Amino acid sequence: MDELVHIMSCRDKYQRVVIPIFYDIDPSNVRKQNGSFGDGFAKIKQRFRGNQEKVQNWTNALIQSTNLSGWDSKNIRPESKLIKKIVKDILSKLNGKSSFHFEGLVGIDHHIQKIEELLGKARIVGIWGMGGIGKSTLARVVFHELKAQFEAFSFVEDVREQLAIIGFDRLQKECLKELIKDKDINVFDIESSFVRSRLQRRKVLLILDDVDNSLPAEDLTKMYRWFGKGS
Repeated sequence: MDELVHIMSCRDKYQRVVIPIFYDIDPSNVRKQNGSFGDGFAKIKQRFRGNQEKVQNWTNALIQSTNLSGWDSKNIRPESKLIKKIVKDILSKLNGKSSFHFEGLVGIDHHIQKIEELLGKARIVGIWGMGGIGKSTLARVVFHELKAQFEAFSFVEDVREQLAIIGFDRLQKECLKELIKDKDINVFDIESSFVRSRLQRRKVLLILDDVDNSLPAEDLTKMYRWFGKGS
């Protein structure tokens, strides 16, 4: 339990990515401390009844862990398939931490710092200006610099062109599907309560590039209401 408290503390302090795996245990039992898990946890609390602060820290860490996007072994069988999905998930997140080189982009450090400052104050930030001044380049650099701090991320290119070809509804669903990164989910079920609940547990970074119409842009950015804290 102390290790779990430390893990959650590292997540809060240092933006570490935490992937909970609920193996042969219902996450709701962990969250509510009931069932067989609750019985075992009650015994531990009894042993440490003289240290209520420690017990409360354990309880808080358990609840926080169940609010994260993770894996529930009872939903994926056989076990070999679960392991492959977990490995793929971890590799994807490690790949997200890989460095992005932007040597030679003169003066870009100042712009990156400015955008990061803005992102500390607002959930949505726009980069606006005439064509050819490097907005897309700046957005891509910021994306690669920051994505390791998020549990799900997507850089959507050519929004203007995609809106003209596939339309708003399809583009919105494709954006959400990319954030969930689960090929087994039908794109037409993307707005289900199950999908939304998964998104609400994830800290998301979404960048929309080449937007020339404020109305569809505003509609697309309304998706942030489905994302987790810190998106």
